[in-house]
Amino acid sequence: MMKKIVDICNEREIYVEASLERFVKCALGICGQCVIGKGLRVCTDGPVFDGKTLAGCADFGVFRRDESGKKIYFHE
Repeated sequence: MMKKIVDICNEREIYVEASLERFVKCALGICGQCVIGKGLRVCTDGPVFDGKTLAGCADFGVFRRDESGKKIYFHE
């Protein structure tokens, strides 16, 4: 749902921010558990990202991670 809202806002050139939630293990950006896209760390770079930044993240809205770090893919 968040991905669709961000996509709609980007299409209509409406500024949008989204607060992402990821399991954070170290909270320092070292472990990589919370990485989204190309190196953006939710624990240190976020958790709030603007729509243009999220549009460049190929994995935003594609999967989530469980407690162990395993990718759980969303199905439409």
